[in-house]
Amino acid sequence: MEIYNLLIPEEYSDKSTGEVKTQWHRVGKAFSQEKGEGFDLIIPAGVSITGRVKMLPRDRSDGEE
Repeated sequence: MEIYNLLIPEEYSDKSTGEVKTQWHRVGKAFSQEKGEGFDLIIPAGVSITGRVKMLPRDRSDGEE
């Protein structure tokens, strides 16, 4: 069974350079189905998600493509 991290991006401006950067926040996990296709998503209580969500294998949690 593969485990994935669910990440959402937050863009911000670096105060010293003005460069726009992205910080990634881990908001949950996804597990591949043992039987059949699809995933189970585990999102903790109290986490609100809107917009883009990226799913990466657990060993690539840095949010970079």
